[in-house]
Parts: sequence; structure tokens; C-alpha cells
Amino acid sequence: MHTSSYEIRVNHLEEAEKFYRFILQIKGKRQKGKRYLFKLSELEIYLSERKEGIIGNIFPEIIIAVSHLEYYYARYRALDPRLVIRGMYEIPGQFTTLDPFGNRLVWVQK
Repeated sequence: MHTSSYEIRVNHLEEAEKFYRFILQIKGKRQKGKRYLFKLSELEIYLSERKEGIIGNIFPEIIIAVSHLEYYYARYRALDPRLVIRGMYEIPGQFTTLDPFGNRLVWVQK
């Protein structure tokens, strides 16, 4: 099985680790250079500190492909339904969320 890798930049790294630990149901592993790694069988997510600079407050849309889309949708809904921008049933095979750090995540069925 192919493992997809994503990097998500956040302002508050420790708070972000707690948030993603809840969503992904796995503890992030601290790495060099102020980063965390969440490693699942099909997915690797790296959290790193966002550096303020040229782009300012522009946050990219991150597309994350997963096999069990319903699982992650349920985790977001359980934590805070207001973080779900576009539900799973509006566009089949995907849903869109925000994280508390300004990132827009599009979760799609692998």
C-alpha cells in the first residue's frame, strides 16, 4: 500500500499536536527542528511551525487522501461540527474542514 505524506504548518505546535492526536487517534512523534510526525499505515502527516513571512496569513488548501473517509469525518464531527465546512454528503467521496490553526483540509476517498 502506498503511503501519502503531507506537511501542515501551524502557529502553535504543541496545541496542534493535541488536536491532530484526537483526529488521527495516534500520538505525534517529536522530531528535530520543531516538528511532529503522525505515522499511520497509509498516511504520514508532519506538523511544523509556521514562519510568518512573505505570504502572511494566506493558508494553502491541503488535500489528504485516506481509505476510511467516514472515520475521519466522524472524528471532526465529534470534536466540533463547526470545523466541518462542507459535509461528506454534499460532495460524495470528500469533505472539507478547518483546523483551529487556519488550515483548510480537503479529505478525499483514496
